[in-house]
Amino acid sequence: MRLKLLNIVVFAENYEELLKWYQDTFKLEILLKEDGEYHYTELGNENQVIVGITPAKEINHQPENPRNNSTILQVEVSDIQELFKNVVDNGGKVIFGPSLEEQHKFYYGGVTDIEGNQIWIIEEKTSSM
Repeated sequence: MRLKLLNIVVFAENYEELLKWYQDTFKLEILLKEDGEYHYTELGNENQVIVGITPAKEINHQPENPRNNSTILQVEVSDIQELFKNVVDNGGKVIFGPSLEEQHKFYYGGVTDIEGNQIWIIEEKTSSM
């Protein structure tokens, strides 16, 4: 049996607003959008799906406030400082970081989207560190 991770799906309270936030903050494009009986959008870049978003109410999910995420999205970026700026500029929040992981020499941190979903960020390691 072969197993392949497709993507993480975020249950959105405000579907269109959250789609726009992920597009603007991470510079993602729409790779797939379903607008039939159920709504679902896959966002990514270079034909790689990063995140799927669907309205929470369509699957009878009631998001809690504050969020109690037991699964989170984790992404790798080339410039963590730029991404943290995009998060704040687009209404998200920084939870921690960016911090330097001393042993393996990379920067990392945590943010939330506009609905409070946590996202962990890791910066690509460069040979100059």
